[in-house]
Amino acid sequence: MFPEPGARHSGNPQSAIRNPQRGPGRSPRWGAVAYLAAWALLSAPAWADDYVGFYATQVVDFSPGAGYEGMPDPVYALGAPRGAGESGSSVHVVTLGLQGSLTLGFTDANGSAGWIADAPGDDFIVSENAMVSWYTGGTFIELLRVQVSSDGVHFAEFPTRCDQTTPIPPDFLYNTVDPSLYSGFAGTRPVLYDADSGGPAGQRDPYDPDDAGGDPFDLADLAAVEDVVLGLVDVNHIQYVRLIDVNGDGSELDSNGQPIYDPSGLVDRWPDDEDAYRPLSADVDAVTVIHGLREPERLCGDADEDGDVDSWDYLVVKGNLGTLTGADWPDGDFTGDGRVDGEDLALLDENFGADASGGEQTAGEPVPEPLGLVALALAAAMLRHRRRRHAV
Repeated sequence: MFPEPGARHSGNPQSAIRNPQRGPGRSPRWGAVAYLAAWALLSAPAWADDYVGFYATQVVDFSPGAGYEGMPDPVYALGAPRGAGESGSSVHVVTLGLQGSLTLGFTDANGSAGWIADAPGDDFIVSENAMVSWYTGGTFIELLRVQVSSDGVHFAEFPTRCDQTTPIPPDFLYNTVDPSLYSGFAGTRPVLYDADSGGPAGQRDPYDPDDAGGDPFDLADLAAVEDVVLGLVDVNHIQYVRLIDVNGDGSELDSNGQPIYDPSGLVDRWPDDEDAYRPLSADVDAVTVIHGLREPERLCGDADEDGDVDSWDYLVVKGNLGTLTGADWPDGDFTGDGRVDGEDLALLDENFGADASGGEQTAGEPVPEPLGLVALALAAAMLRHRRRRHAV
């Protein structure tokens, strides 16, 4: 059985520090061991051996180009791939249209942010719907540029290479290519994993690009890209993936300044279509994260984020009650509106005594009655207000 979304898997081998061999009259070099252990903890990214696999969950932006109308819903790019195999073309996709773009994110339905981290090997997979032609044996491809971002503002693009040196008229039946002539693009490999299949396609490992198909990407390939070098894009905290359709008529250039050719663009082989020309453009089925990290879900009312809602959290909210702008979670703003008010107190009241595991608060500390929290805090706020008025 293969891992479900959110399943934990190892990103790299565990390393071990061996104790020095003891000689006669010698004690272990615990200072050196402690130093090495501290260095390993500080230099490794958080949860370095506790990666999780998941899929894109958010449509952040969809800017379609001409010809997207056939499959126009970007929601089809969320969740697991529904590939149709080597010679099939999945219709569980969104069409981008000529030079259209789609930006996806990874925050789940509970508000828990997810991101991609750079670890050894491939870090994520982009699933388009490339297919091997029964007529030619070549692959029909529709290329995508792939960009990633940590903040949604600065995007780093994977370096691309196109060794196809002659134009390819757009035709998905006969004009196919050798996918080995391209690198750094998505849309060159068929998608083999199908989450809806009860057969062999559904038994493939969705986090193994050799088994699942699709185009894998390693964030280490961005090391020399300017925004990564400048620190504007953090390859250990990628929250957004942007996919951009390539017009394969040679008007666009790869990273080496060479024209890009693929069998997409304007095509006139549509006998049942009243339009003389119709664009062929890339489609998107899914983005699968291999090396993913996700922040723990926060418990509303847990201002100090220690895993439970207790009197310490109440004191934080009480102290900040009435703040109208600029408040954050540690201040007692559990709704994200920048304020600490009765709504935040109500959330604290609802969860008072709970902990993140769903258990009850342990005894041993004084706890105010939950139902009296709102009244006590409001009374404190009113008292402070009166004192301010008298002081004026």
